[in-house]
Amino acid sequence: MSIERPSEFSQSVAEADINLANSAERRPVDCLERVAAIFNWWCISGCNQEEHKTLRKLAAKHARKALKNLEARDGAKA
Repeated sequence: MSIERPSEFSQSVAEADINLANSAERRPVDCLERVAAIFNWWCISGCNQEEHKTLRKLAAKHARKALKNLEARDGAKA
């Protein structure tokens, strides 16, 4: 089974950080899907380069932000 490498690995860390931050703010579900893809590819590929560690830390940070945004949206709908 072949897993496609997420585009965030082809971007600079700063660019991926900005894109994930914008996604967490505007499209939190999309952000969570992208973060899941990042971690899935990393686990399967076995790559552990330094920039991948930084990207994983940033992805986790933005996933937490996306979850908070989803909770806030759900609270506003109730």
